[in-house]
Amino acid sequence: MWERQPAIEAIGALLDGVRGGRGGALFLVGDAGVGKSALLEDAERRAGAGVEVVRAAAAPVESGVPFALISQVLDGLGVAERLGEGTAADHLYRVREWLRRYDRPLLVATDDLHWADRDSLVVLSFLARRLAELPVGLVATLRPWPPEAADIVAGLAHDDHARSVTLPPLTEAGAEALLADRVGRALPTSVVHTAQVLTAGNPLLLVHLSSVLAEGADLPRLDTPPDTVRRRLLLRRFTDLSEAGMGLARAAAVLGVRFRPSAAVELAGLSAADGDAVLDGLLAHQVLRETPGCQVEFTHPLIRQLLYDDLPAVSRLRLHGNTFRMLDACDRPDEAAEHAVLGDLVGDERAVAVLTRTGRAAFEAGALSTAVRYLNAACVFAGDAADAVLLLLTGRALLAAGRADDAVEVLAAAEEPSDDLVRAQLARELGRASYQLGRPHDAARYFARAVELVQVVAPGVAVEALLDQATAGHVHDVAASLEPARQALELIDRVDPVTRRRAQSAWGYLSCINGDGAGLAAVAEAAEQVAADPAAQLADLSWGWGALSSYAYAAKWFDRFEDSERCFELALTAADRLGAASSTGFLLASRTELYIRTGRLDAAGADVARALELGDLAPLVRRYTTTSQVWLLLLLDEWDEELCERLEAEARPLRDLGSLLTVWWLQGRRALHEGDLARACARFELVEETTSDAGLCEPCVVPWARDAILGYARAGRRGDVLRVVGLLDAACERVPCVWPRSAADLGRAVTASSAEAAEPWLDRAVASLQQSGQPLELVEALLADGEWSSRAGRPRRARAQFAEALNIAERFGSPWLARRARHQLSKAGGRRRSRPPSELTPAERRVADLAAAGHSNAEIASILTVAVTTVETHLRRIYTKVGVRNRRELMLRDHFRADT
Repeated sequence: MWERQPAIEAIGALLDGVRGGRGGALFLVGDAGVGKSALLEDAERRAGAGVEVVRAAAAPVESGVPFALISQVLDGLGVAERLGEGTAADHLYRVREWLRRYDRPLLVATDDLHWADRDSLVVLSFLARRLAELPVGLVATLRPWPPEAADIVAGLAHDDHARSVTLPPLTEAGAEALLADRVGRALPTSVVHTAQVLTAGNPLLLVHLSSVLAEGADLPRLDTPPDTVRRRLLLRRFTDLSEAGMGLARAAAVLGVRFRPSAAVELAGLSAADGDAVLDGLLAHQVLRETPGCQVEFTHPLIRQLLYDDLPAVSRLRLHGNTFRMLDACDRPDEAAEHAVLGDLVGDERAVAVLTRTGRAAFEAGALSTAVRYLNAACVFAGDAADAVLLLLTGRALLAAGRADDAVEVLAAAEEPSDDLVRAQLARELGRASYQLGRPHDAARYFARAVELVQVVAPGVAVEALLDQATAGHVHDVAASLEPARQALELIDRVDPVTRRRAQSAWGYLSCINGDGAGLAAVAEAAEQVAADPAAQLADLSWGWGALSSYAYAAKWFDRFEDSERCFELALTAADRLGAASSTGFLLASRTELYIRTGRLDAAGADVARALELGDLAPLVRRYTTTSQVWLLLLLDEWDEELCERLEAEARPLRDLGSLLTVWWLQGRRALHEGDLARACARFELVEETTSDAGLCEPCVVPWARDAILGYARAGRRGDVLRVVGLLDAACERVPCVWPRSAADLGRAVTASSAEAAEPWLDRAVASLQQSGQPLELVEALLADGEWSSRAGRPRRARAQFAEALNIAERFGSPWLARRARHQLSKAGGRRRSRPPSELTPAERRVADLAAAGHSNAEIASILTVAVTTVETHLRRIYTKVGVRNRRELMLRDHFRADT
C-alpha cells in the first residue's frame, strides 16, 4: 500500500457516492505485483457493513467461457436467472434491470479483469456507463495486457463514465520504506537505489529482494538485465525442486492461475501417488497454495506467468494440445475450446467439432463475442474441409454481431450443399446480410431463392423467408413488400399456429400502411388471439412481425387509441418478462407517437428517455427513437437541427424511409411556420414523391399532407393543393381515419372561391377533430382556420380560433404550438392574460426543486425519466425566470418557490 494514496482516495470517493445512492466505476491498472489485489481487498474492508460486497475474479482458463465473470457477479447477488436464451442486447438489459432492483448499496469488486471473457467485458462496459443512476460501485483491477480489457477501460475513462488510476512503480522513497519494513532496519541509500532500479519499483519484486537482503546476500549488479533479476528472484523458491516438481509446475502454468490438482498431475504425466508428493513439495515451497473447492493456485500470477513464458513455444503448443484432449475426454467443452485455440490445432477434426459445439452454444446463449471467436477458429482449423453447416452457423453469428460484411464473405464461401434446406438457409442469411448492408435488390433475390428451394418440403422455413423479404422490403417499398407477404398467406395452412399468426399480422400490417383498411381486421384478429394467452404473448414477441406490436402500431394510425395502448402495454409487459431489449426499445419509441397523437407529451418524453437508454444496444432502436424524439422536440419548442441532420445522414445510406420521411416532414413543418416557405415546400415535395414511390398510402403514418396544403396555398400553388386533396380523398375511401378527412376539408376551404364557401369546410375540418382524441391536431386545425379567417377579413372568428388553440396548446403542454397561437392572437388584436414571466411551469418546477436539492442533470433526468437535454433546456428557462445565472445561485435561493 506504499505510495497508493490517489487510488485509496479514489476508492473512498466511490464508496461515499455508493452510500449516497450514486454509483460509479473505478479501474486500477498496473503490471503484476504492483499491489492491485491489495487495494481491492482494502476496498472490500472499507465498504463496511453498510455496503454489500460481491467479489469476482477472472481466470485465463475461463477466458473463453461465455459470461463466466459476470455469472460470478450474478451468483453473488443471488440472482436465480441465468444468461441463457436471448440476444446480447437482451442480456445487457436484463443485468441492468437486476441491478436496478437491488435496493441497497453494492460494491462489485473484480480482480484480473484482463483475463475476463469478452462477453462479460461487454456487459461490464455497458453497466459502467449507467452506474450513476444506481447505488452500485464497480472496482476492477487489470493489467495493460492482454489489451481487450484495457482498451475498454480507456474508452470509458475518456467518455467520463469511469475513473482509471494507473499504479506506478514505487519511487526510491517508497522502496526504502518497504525494504526497511521487511528487513527490519534502515538500509543504505546505495542499496535502496540498486534495489529500486533492479526491480523497476515493483513492490512484489522488492518483497522478494528483501528476503535476499535479510539473508545477508549481495544484490545483483546494476548492469544485470531486469528480466534476469526478475527470474532469479521469482525462481528462488524453486531452487530445491525436483525435475518432477518443475514439470508439474510448468504443466500447471498452462492450466492457468487456478486449477484442479488432478488435471495438473495428469498433464505432467505423473502417477497419482507421485503427483501427490510433488504437489506437497510445491505447496511447501510456497509456489502453490490451496483454495476452496478442492483447487490450488499459484501464490502470485507473476510466478505462473514466468513459468508459462519460460516454456519453449513447441512445448507450450504441445501442452495446450494435451490439455484440450484431456478436457475433451472429460466432456468439458467450454474449457477445452480455449486450449484448442491456444494449441493451434489446425486440421484436428476433434478440435473443429469441439469449437463448433462450443461456438454454437455461445451463439444460442447470446454470447456473440465468444461465438464468433470459436466458430471462426473452427473454420480456420477445418480449412477447405469446412462444411456448409459450419459456415452457415459462423455467418449467423457474425451477422448477429453486426459484422454483415464478414458474414457475406463466410456464407459465400460455402460450397453448394446437396441438402436443399441448408441451401435455403444459406440464401436466407445472405438475404439478411444484404439487407443490413443496404442492398435491397440482392436481399430480395436471396430470399426468393430460399423460398424456391423449400416451399414444398419446408413451408415453415419458406414462410419465414418470405416474411424476411417483406420486412427487408417494406422500409424501401411498401407496395413491393406486399407480394411476399401475400405469398406467405398462401402457405399458412401448412405451418404451425404461431407462424400462421405472424403471416396474417404481417400481411395485415403492410396492407394498412399501404392504405388498405381491410388489413386492419387481420392484424386485430391475430392480436386478440395473442392477447388472450400469456404464453402466446411471449412467443409473439420473439419475432419481428409480432401480432400485438403490429396491431399496436396500426391502431394508432386508425384512431383506435385505446386498442393501441392496450396492445403496447401487453407487449411491453411480455418484453420485460423476457428481458428483450430491442423489442422494448421499438415498442417504447412507437408508443411515443401514440402519446404525441393523443396529447400526452410528458408520457411521450418518458418513453423517449427510456428508449434512448436502450439505443446503444441496437442501432435501429436508436434511429427509430431519435425519429420520435425529433417530433417531440418540435412540439416542445426545443428543435435540434443538428440532430435532424445526423439522423438523415444515418438513414440515407440504409434507405430507411420511416426516419427520412418523418424528419423531412418535420423540417418542412417547422420551416412553414417559421416563415421559410421555399424550404417548406421543397421538403413537402420530397416527402410526397418518396411516399408515392414507396407505396406508403396510409396518410397518418407520416402526416405531411395538411402542412403541404398550407404551404402550397401560401405559395399560391392552388393546383398542388388540389392534387394533395385528391390523394387524401382517395385514401379516405380505404381507411377509417379522421385526420385525413379534416386535412382534405381544410384544402377545400383554402381553395374555395369565397369566404362564404370556405367556412363550412373550415367548420368541418375543426369539428371532425374535436371528438377525435387528438388535441394537438385540433390546435393545428384551429390555427389554420384562424389564419385563413384573419386573411379573409373575419377577425372575430380568427381571434376565437386562436384563443381556443392557445388554451388547448397550453393545457396539453406544447410550447411551440402555444407560441404560434399567442403570436397569431396578438396579430389579430386579441387579448389574453398570460402567465407572468417568472412563473414556472409544473415541469420546470420539478426540475428546479431537484436541482436546488443538489441533483446532477443526469440524476434529474433519471428521476423524471426524461432526456438530459430536456433537463438542460428547462434549467436555462428556470435561470431566466428566477433571475439567477447558474445552479449554485439557484441552490442559494431558499425561497425561490415563493418568489415564483
